Amino acid sequence: MCGECESKLVHPRAVETRDMDSWWLELHCPECHWIAADVFGQEDIEKFEQELDRGHEELTARLLEFVRINISEYVDRFIHALAADAIYPMDF
Repeated sequence: MCGECESKLVHPRAVETRDMDSWWLELHCPECHWIAADVFGQEDIEKFEQELDRGHEELTARLLEFVRINISEYVDRFIHALAADAIYPMDF
């Protein structure tokens, strides 16, 4: 979570291995452009990865819904254009 605006969209911009079970991460918030860096242990990294995976799944689901809505609207416009005889060979 962002340290400035509390956005849940914080993501790593840079990662470096410190030792077998700790990593240095530079984190970035795309909403307020907050940047922070720190060293995190294995448990924190696993929680972060789970949250990134959850966020990825949520974004993918929303994208698919937007695509479905967009295609549905496109099909509706195409059907109306066909019914109105407004489609010509040169349109393809």
